[in-house]
Amino acid sequence: MNKNVINRKIIMLKSGISETAAAKNLGVKPQAVNNEVRGCYKSGRIRDYLCEVTQTTPAEFWPEFQKSEEAVNE
Repeated sequence: MNKNVINRKIIMLKSGISETAAAKNLGVKPQAVNNEVRGCYKSGRIRDYLCEVTQTTPAEFWPEFQKSEEAVNE
């Protein structure tokens, strides 16, 4: 497991939300949330929810993707 995934899991634990609870709140399977946390899936709804409940920005929660997304937006 890479350090970014571990950091995301720590952020979620500190925020008091588990992947299972997030999935239940969103009405999706836990695997969908896990895939998002691992950076293997891009769901705007799941990403928005995770940022909201952890009080982070996408750049803070997924820093490894920030540069590639900035390049696309230019």
